[in-house]
Amino acid sequence: MKNVSIILFTIYLLSGCVGNNNPSKIEATLEGMIGEEVMIPLDSFLCYQGLKEEKTLNCHLSEYKLVVYMDSISCMSCGLKTMHEWDAYVELSDRLRGVFDILFIVSPKRNEFGLLKNKVLSENFKYPVFIDAKSVFSKFNSCIPSEEMFHVFLLDKNNHIILVGNPLKSNKMHNLLIKIISKQ
Repeated sequence: MKNVSIILFTIYLLSGCVGNNNPSKIEATLEGMIGEEVMIPLDSFLCYQGLKEEKTLNCHLSEYKLVVYMDSISCMSCGLKTMHEWDAYVELSDRLRGVFDILFIVSPKRNEFGLLKNKVLSENFKYPVFIDAKSVFSKFNSCIPSEEMFHVFLLDKNNHIILVGNPLKSNKMHNLLIKIISKQ
């Protein structure tokens, strides 16, 4: 429980620079998320890697999973433009196969599915991108708020949330993520 308190405090400090959001609301949201189990129904998603559709991968077997979630409220084209910023974490995932995986889950609006699929294929991402065309991820995981700032989180082996925050936007969050997955 002490580790959870330290992580919550760190996240709270890091989120202090998030515009006009109410700090007590952010803290309450984080407290509500930490420890929650996240369902990842990979068999309900379409998976694209490189230029082709893939079958379900074994990402769910890793000790830690970093989920990067883009929902229909998010700007899809903005999110896809920044996906290459995750390359260093994808390389880390490749080096720590079985210990750390990264899951990109994209849930487009119904009318954006074709555009999203074409964009994912044209970008030729070397890592899997899961397209949640039926929004099952959000249906199964009501613990994940709609605010984008809560859409990057680290899961443990049992898919419980242990860290919330985007390591691309904060060196402190990056260091905390590395510290957690290095304890393996």
